[in-house]
Amino acid sequence: MPDDPLRPLAAGLALPAHAIRQALAAGCDDAIVVTDDPGVAALARAHGAKSVRWPGDRSLAPIVPDAVAVLLDPVTPLRRPDEIRAAVALLHASDADAVVGAVRRRLPGWLGGTGSGLLEETGALAVLRDLRAVRPDGRPAGRCIPFEMAAPSALRADTAEGRAAVEALITRPPYALPAVLPQRPALIVFDFDGVMTDNRVTVGEDGSEMVRCSRGDGLGIDRLRKAGVPMLVLSTERNPVVAARCRKLRMECHQGVDDKGTYLAALLAGRKIDPADVAYVGNDVNDLDCLRLVGLPVVVADAHPDVLPYARLVLPRPGGDGAVRALADHLLREMAVS
Repeated sequence: MPDDPLRPLAAGLALPAHAIRQALAAGCDDAIVVTDDPGVAALARAHGAKSVRWPGDRSLAPIVPDAVAVLLDPVTPLRRPDEIRAAVALLHASDADAVVGAVRRRLPGWLGGTGSGLLEETGALAVLRDLRAVRPDGRPAGRCIPFEMAAPSALRADTAEGRAAVEALITRPPYALPAVLPQRPALIVFDFDGVMTDNRVTVGEDGSEMVRCSRGDGLGIDRLRKAGVPMLVLSTERNPVVAARCRKLRMECHQGVDDKGTYLAALLAGRKIDPADVAYVGNDVNDLDCLRLVGLPVVVADAHPDVLPYARLVLPRPGGDGAVRALADHLLREMAVS
């Protein structure tokens, strides 16, 4: 794994999240992340996976007893769910101990003869009958047969060059994953500072405060409203600038709220809204309770590192500089509203 495993790719998901969603989309019964990193463990749970600690020198077998195991390397995220399913089917149709993902390397004509090339294992995918058949280096043991994958599956995102190559493809078919947000949330709740603003404040000599917002964000809010998406702002900030901006945007405003998690839970219960159908957009640790509460936790691109593991979507723009517009554009595309 790279030094920053929680850093999102262009598609808005960190490397472990891509692997989890690929496994679940392929029909795996469970997704299990083996890690000693508490941030990665929290991210795994946020994306519907289980998390277990790395067993060190001990066998991985107790993690998935008596079941076929699919091993996915998060560093090689350009694999498709249909490739995972096909590799599992190949194992069941054979007497091999494991199936390993491989790509075809073309040889020069004067060496390769026919030019058909050789299959080279990539580490992107392995399917094992028994996790006891794993060597100390993590590779499958026993009789292994190759499963040919598309060439981009060999691209690794653990270098700057590799990451750039991965990001150039990961938002395009056939590698783009289905949207992580529903077509129409029952409610979108926005934090204010750091989401609607760039998290900075200008203080005048009389103590008055001014903040910087994005007109593009305002247009995004207006388009969501016209599409019938309910929205509100929930903020701990007591300064009148919050209410003033909400009036300008014609948004419901709840400010001066110290315990936002408890407040939001009560608000949703009172309105009979299932938290699983709610999107919350935050940026910092005081948003954690709300991010944990809702089914659709979203954070801005410059969110505090401690909240990244709890997000199902990391927006491509920072707070106060197009983050809200990016979310609006995403939802409107899914809703096919122009």
